[in-house]
Amino acid sequence: MHEYAKVLSKELANIAFPKSAVTCNGLCQHQCTHMIDEYYCDIVQCLITASNRSIPIKNSRYEKHWWNDELDDLKQQVIDATTL
Repeated sequence: MHEYAKVLSKELANIAFPKSAVTCNGLCQHQCTHMIDEYYCDIVQCLITASNRSIPIKNSRYEKHWWNDELDDLKQQVIDATTL
């Protein structure tokens, strides 16, 4: 979790806050809406980037070194039997 926060903080630091969009008085003809939407997308992209860089993704069998094809067949037989 510490690594995620570190990466996220670094990524968010690269985003410019759209101050003019927040202080808009409505005379910008919707440019402020576009800037806020872009700011939102940038934040979401930072969240995705931080998670991709810091949260490990493992194969579902990573911890199950003992699992094999025979057990796959038995598992499927049980699923088929209980489906009937």
